[in-house]
Amino acid sequence: MQKQKTQNKLQLTTILTIIFLTTIIALTGCQQQPASETITSNYEQINQIIKNENPTIVDVRTPEEYNKGHLEGAINMNFYENNFFEEMEKLQINKPIIIYCLSGHRSDLAVKGLKGRLNVTIYEISGGIMAWQENGGKITEAKYNYLE
Repeated sequence: MQKQKTQNKLQLTTILTIIFLTTIIALTGCQQQPASETITSNYEQINQIIKNENPTIVDVRTPEEYNKGHLEGAINMNFYENNFFEEMEKLQINKPIIIYCLSGHRSDLAVKGLKGRLNVTIYEISGGIMAWQENGGKITEAKYNYLE
C-alpha cells in the first residue's frame, strides 16, 4: 500500500513538472520580440555609423528648424505631424536609421514610438543637434548656431 502511494506521488510530480515546463516553453516561445533595436549614441559613435553603415538620417524637428541647419543628407520628418509614425513606416527603410532633434526630447519620443514598427536598428543622437554641434559636428545650411 505504501509503495502504491509513493508511485502515485511520483507520477503526479512527473505530470505536474511536464505541464509546468511545457507552459514555460510555450510562453517563452510566444513572446513577441521587437522588430527594431534602439541605441542612444554619442558624437563619436554616430560619426562611425555614418562612415561605416550608410544610414538614413532623419531630422524630426519642424521644417523651420530643419531649414536653419541639419546634418548632411538628413531628411525632415516633423515629429509634430499627426501621421509621423505612419509616414516613417511608408519610407520602407531597410538600413540603420539615425534620428535626432534639437536637444533629444522629440527624438527620444520618436524612437520609443518607432520601436517594433521598423525592422532596422535605430540610433538616436544623444543631446540632439545641439550636442552634435557642441562636439564639432557640422551642419548644412548653417543659418543658426544652436550654441549661441
